[in-house]
This record gives sequence, structure tokens and C-alpha cells, in this order.
Amino acid sequence: MRDHSQGCPSSSPSTRDQTELRFPTDFERPVGVRAGHDPIAQRQRSLDLPTSVGAVAVAPVLTLAQLRQIIESDKKCTVAISDVHGYAQLLTSVLEELGIVSHGERVNSKVRLISMGDLVDGRSPTDFECARIGEKFFDEIVAGNHEAAILGGPSIQSVPKFQTPELTDSLWRMCRSGKLKAATTVDDILLTHAGVSRYFAEDLSDPAELASALNSSWSEFLGRPSLRAEELFQIGFERLDPTVRTILSPGSGGALWEDWSSLLKSHPERLRQMVGHSSRGRPEKSTDGLLHNIDLAGYRLGIAVVLQSGEVVVGTDYFPS
Repeated sequence: MRDHSQGCPSSSPSTRDQTELRFPTDFERPVGVRAGHDPIAQRQRSLDLPTSVGAVAVAPVLTLAQLRQIIESDKKCTVAISDVHGYAQLLTSVLEELGIVSHGERVNSKVRLISMGDLVDGRSPTDFECARIGEKFFDEIVAGNHEAAILGGPSIQSVPKFQTPELTDSLWRMCRSGKLKAATTVDDILLTHAGVSRYFAEDLSDPAELASALNSSWSEFLGRPSLRAEELFQIGFERLDPTVRTILSPGSGGALWEDWSSLLKSHPERLRQMVGHSSRGRPEKSTDGLLHNIDLAGYRLGIAVVLQSGEVVVGTDYFPS
């Protein structure tokens, strides 16, 4: 990967005073739903998705209560949550049930809390509230293609629709502080939103070096949004409109846009990765155990806990009756 040195811009397009973060108490009803979108129906459809070719369903999938017991027993573990898409009430409820947040305050400071991207959606009325939760409670936020769209990257199906100054300012603050980035690592695991294929890893096999290279490309994009490095922004072949696939060369997607099915075929040998982005019916891992996908789609969250031993356990907030 190329070496970029340009950093984040020193200021966002506008600045506003931070307001008090509100924590809703009604967690049963989906809120922040964009027009024409039924998250409950999407959740039900996602449960019927077959296991991906080249992957196996992770078992067991733990409840939030079981995950909380693990978090409390391994106090320096890492908790990763994927693809919230602006559902602030759902996220708040999950953080409270995991014992990480209580009464609007972070209560478990030793746990490392990471968002795996698409914390906000760009079409949800509660996107700003979700961003504020991320800004206040999360230690790191891996950028997804939806955050990138709000910050000036390629648009996605009317994203951003709710690009309020408050939302934009929150994302820029997290960029400037280094909290919002393209990649991070947990021990020997590379965490990105969509994954890194052999095509982009090239001769880099160390997860920390890959994360550094991706974050340099991310900083370049933030400095000039027209500079969209292919290792971040190239759209994977499986995600292209079928009408244009015949005129574009098949290729791997970047770390914001790779597809899980493609990553399973072309991931670098011996590199452990954790991703979201490609929604599945249940958490999946590659047959060699190197890859984990925790994006569960719909109105539910995939959660991974990386223990100090390096073991990965996964769970979710929703189990069908």
C-alpha cells in the first residue's frame, strides 16, 4: 500500500456546542426508522439467509447475559459491535445489558469498546444520537461506508439524507481526535468494516502495518475527499450493479466496500480479520477460522468479545422465539 502522510483537517465545516446526551428508555419499539424501511421485516428476512460458501456458522451464539458474564470475568477484553445503522435506542440498551454503560455513564473503563463501522446510517433521524453515543462511550470507531459517505465519500442510496451540522461535527471531532479511523487491531486481529483481500494486502502481512497503511489513506481522504484510495473505496465486484459488471473488471473491494463472499475467496493467508458490512443470518467465520463476520442485519446487533487469550466469542441481542 502507498504511504500517505497528510493528516485530518484541523476543523470541520462548522462547530456547535455539545448538547446533553439523552438516553431513551423505550427499547421495545424501533425508532429512527427511515421512511419506507421496515427493520423488523428486514430482521426476519435476514434470519433466512443461508451460510456463505466457504464459511461456517459460529456456534454457540451467546446471549447478552452470557456475554456480560464473560466481560466481567475478563476485565481487559475487547468488545466489538457491528453495523448499528443509527438505532440509538437499540445500541444504548445493548451497552447497558452488557454492563458497559449505566445511567448514561461508562462504568466499565477497562474494556476496550470498538464500533465496526456503520455506527450511523445517514438516513436515520437518530443518527446524531448514535454518533454522540459513539463519541462519548466508544474507545475506537472503525469507519464504514456510511460514515465515509457523510464525510464526503461516495453516496449510498440517498445517504446522507439527515446530514445535520451536529452529526457532521460529531464525526469530524472523532476524526480529529483519532477515534474514527479506517482500521485498528486487537492483538493479531485486523479490524476493518469490510475486510482486506490479498490484492490490497500485497506484501504486508502484519495487521498493525496494514492498519497503519489504511489509516494513512483515510487521513488523505479526510484532507481531500476527492482522493479516494482504492484500498478503501473500490467497490467489490459482487456489490456492483449487474448491468455494469460486464464492462468493469472483476476485482476485490476496498476495506470500506469489500463483500464477505469475495473476502472468503481472497483473504491473505495467516491474517486474522474481523469485519461487518455484509449482513448474514448469524455470525459466520471462514472454514480456516481466520475471518469473522458479525454483521447480522436488520434490527439486531452482532457482538464479538476478544478475550485476552485471543479467543473470539460472539453473541447477539435477538434470538427468534
